[in-house]
Amino acid sequence: MKMRILFMALCIALVFSNNVFSIGTSDAIDDEFFVKSGGEELYIKVRGQNSDNPVLLFLHGGPGELTGPLYFQAYAGPELEKHFVVGYLHQRNTCKSPSVPVETLTIEQFVKDVHNVVEFLREKFQKDKIFLLGHSFGGILGYMYLLE
Repeated sequence: MKMRILFMALCIALVFSNNVFSIGTSDAIDDEFFVKSGGEELYIKVRGQNSDNPVLLFLHGGPGELTGPLYFQAYAGPELEKHFVVGYLHQRNTCKSPSVPVETLTIEQFVKDVHNVVEFLREKFQKDKIFLLGHSFGGILGYMYLLE
């Protein structure tokens, strides 16, 4: 019960901080998207101080790790957002990405999800390449995506 309350407090603090502390430039981006992948939608928060900067996709640990994208966005994100447009992907069945059928929770599908999000970001920001940064399971997903 205490962990659930702590997690809810963290989510509220993160939402509050994102709304109070604006990025502050006219070329800044602070947006949310749902990307279609494998018949489902994946949530991605995109922030940066200049929309012309290179794009970096953060792949959190897990799978299903609830606090990874939130902690990273709150603590490491602001510094990265000075130099990159940072996409914080909430992997399927995690945080703001909707619940999905358990049979879709496969490594193959997670890698396809990364591909679909990368393609979305490339098109959205008109970039030839997207940088990947993965933590734990996210690092494995990034590596497997690059192998394909």
